[in-house]
Amino acid sequence: MMFYPAMIALGLALLFLGLQIVWAWRLAACYPPKEKSDPPDVDWPRAAVVLAVRGADPSLAECLRRLLDQDYPDYEVHLIIDSELDPAWELLRPLLADEAAARVHVRLLATKHDTCSLKVSALAQAIGGLDASVGVVALIDADVIPYAHWLRDLVRPLRDPLLGATTGVRWYLPESADWGSLARCVWNAAACTQMLAFRIPWGGSMAFRAELFRETNLLEKWKRSFCEDTVSYGLLRRHGLGVGFVPAATMVNPERIGLKSCFTFIRRQLLTVRLHHPRWPLVRAVGVGSGVTLLTLVAVLTAAVLVGDWFSAGLMAAVVGTFALGLAGAMSWIDNCLRSMARTRGDHLPGSSWKLALAGPLAQVLYLAALVSVSFIRKVDWRGITYELDGPTPVRLTAYHPYQPNPVDADRTASVV
Repeated sequence: MMFYPAMIALGLALLFLGLQIVWAWRLAACYPPKEKSDPPDVDWPRAAVVLAVRGADPSLAECLRRLLDQDYPDYEVHLIIDSELDPAWELLRPLLADEAAARVHVRLLATKHDTCSLKVSALAQAIGGLDASVGVVALIDADVIPYAHWLRDLVRPLRDPLLGATTGVRWYLPESADWGSLARCVWNAAACTQMLAFRIPWGGSMAFRAELFRETNLLEKWKRSFCEDTVSYGLLRRHGLGVGFVPAATMVNPERIGLKSCFTFIRRQLLTVRLHHPRWPLVRAVGVGSGVTLLTLVAVLTAAVLVGDWFSAGLMAAVVGTFALGLAGAMSWIDNCLRSMARTRGDHLPGSSWKLALAGPLAQVLYLAALVSVSFIRKVDWRGITYELDGPTPVRLTAYHPYQPNPVDADRTASVV
């Protein structure tokens, strides 16, 4: 009775859900990353690490502390802080007074371009003022806590002349088991599989050949963009260069986030792809197709049970179960590998909550809603600044004001969005 609807649902599942399982295990196959050893006489290029700061991210102080403890032989750190009134100063001043902070260069954001985000303005300011002796530029976000070999791991693959940049990914393991944090954890894990499949880099843990900023219009391209990472893929490809994925540079984030802020976060991540990545139509098609497929499977399963077609009902249940177990298996493998890597580095990661299993459907609903919303929005808020998205440039900063923390949420473990 439900045979033909079941076959249609099965076909959709093989296409959309099967593709996601393949991508998930393709990512899982990258872990654990192979150990890399360097000869003692290897020539490491001088590196500049750039960190744009707006707001007091929970991990900011530890981020800078770990940056000062890198085992890289020749590097400097450039902090561009949004304003003199920024709450980040409270966290940074004690660290900047330390002797080890001699390699840190701190500047206020001087030029706030109205054709890009404040983060991009800060990065452009720092990179545009670098000395010609710098051979590699590494980018890091304020919510990232780098391990001692982080810079080495990002720079090492750039010995390949076919690579123009390297990137890691972000992996959420929240200390809090609230629904917003868990939904972001699940969504981000699935997003990482597409980032690898579609070559979408992440600027929170990324390195570039410095000559790209001197010999191409990459920096000018950034100044007309909402973000620095996604937009770089197209320019690198046009110059015959690739982006190398560095599994060791997977950065674990334990921060919590509310449900509303989680939706805002997911939509903003999708916006960067919509604005700047050539494969946005495919990303959207896979997202919508997967959501429609899951809804179809559930609808056919329900209808089959109601009419007593147990074969079709069993088939639909098996498909949904196979999809869930396939993704869960791949994510669990990556999770366990990251925990093992953390123990080796002397770090401790938060435990997982059983509620993650229930957060999957919630993450799917938020993802579908964000996909629909991001296709039509004409403005977006990011850390208290509104950007318009319709005009002669992809993004326009409407008005600037210093960062003002939300007095309602004084939780310093929450992500700054």
